Amino acid sequence: MMKKLELPPGFTKKSEIYIPKRYSVADWDFEYGATNRSLSAIQYISAPTALRILEPTTATFIDVILCRVPETLCLPQGEVRNWQHGYYKNLHPIVFRNQAPLGSATFFNSYHIYLVQTTAVLYRHILGVVAERDRTTCETFTDTWTHYRAVFWNGYTPESIAALCVNLYREVAGEWVQEGETMHDTDNSWADSEINRIGFAARSTYNHPQYWDDTELWAPA
Repeated sequence: MMKKLELPPGFTKKSEIYIPKRYSVADWDFEYGATNRSLSAIQYISAPTALRILEPTTATFIDVILCRVPETLCLPQGEVRNWQHGYYKNLHPIVFRNQAPLGSATFFNSYHIYLVQTTAVLYRHILGVVAERDRTTCETFTDTWTHYRAVFWNGYTPESIAALCVNLYREVAGEWVQEGETMHDTDNSWADSEINRIGFAARSTYNHPQYWDDTELWAPA
């Protein structure tokens, strides 16, 4: 059964801070700079364009993209909402608690969610070594725009153990519906770091581009 959106503590509608949509590429650090990046005036949600990523010579190309806006440089709790369109059911809707200094972007020390087919996986990277921390079910789609929302906060497991908590939602008929169950990491890495950047990762696969539009970043007040 799909569950409607239930915001975690500190994420009430009245206390959330909305960091406005960023349409300019100047507001983001791209792992590979301007390489393989363009703006599409054909596929988009909001005119005039959407971000398009395509690396035509590589089977799988992933570009970590982190926001440069000052309000987003230390978000130990927060959320990302964005629209995504791709040929394959492989998506990275959020990268968070990323330790990369301003002017750079990489998975090297960070968390991210990876959606593949019917599974959402919470990964943690420490010094470039990746480890799965939790997983749940989800839905992904081919050749259509899908609106996802990923929320992360300091909370507790069902056994009342302090943990990083992560929820994934998808917009269905105008409402946010939770995908699967809450994911957890009891290590709760970088919760107190002075750098906690946020963004997403775009990918192209077998010469098929991926498109992203209307990214929103939110934080608890």
